[in-house]
Amino acid sequence: MSTRKIRRTWTLWRSIEQYPDTESLQESGAVYPGAEGMIKPLWTSPGWIPLWSDPTRPDYIGLDLDPGPAGTPGQIINFGRNEERHFLCAHNFTDLLEFLLAEVTTGAWPATAIVDDDGNEPFPWFGDPEKSFFNTLHDRFETHPRH
Repeated sequence: MSTRKIRRTWTLWRSIEQYPDTESLQESGAVYPGAEGMIKPLWTSPGWIPLWSDPTRPDYIGLDLDPGPAGTPGQIINFGRNEERHFLCAHNFTDLLEFLLAEVTTGAWPATAIVDDDGNEPFPWFGDPEKSFFNTLHDRFETHPRH
């Protein structure tokens, strides 16, 4: 995401916190087994900074600057409207980049293109546009929950 889109998205999520039903939404948050204590079981947090968005829905991979007691500030997690259950994507941004590099270099995630819901020009994408990058990161978490 561009820095402009990161700021706009973060600001939008902060405005959602002002709605009366947000307290019940916060209680709907959860973490996957293996991530307990590392990530707070919230729906959203001001300390979650989006870095990567799913172009087809308002879901994100980003920095967790508000981790659980067993977590580390700067860990990379999933969150967003459809991501009520959180998992650890990477211990830090470097770990995420190393994973992406390995996926691309081995051919597991070839370069492709995707068109967003607005029908704009195709833009570069990792892997099969029909498969979610979030699922690939979740599969990685499932096989190595504590990396």
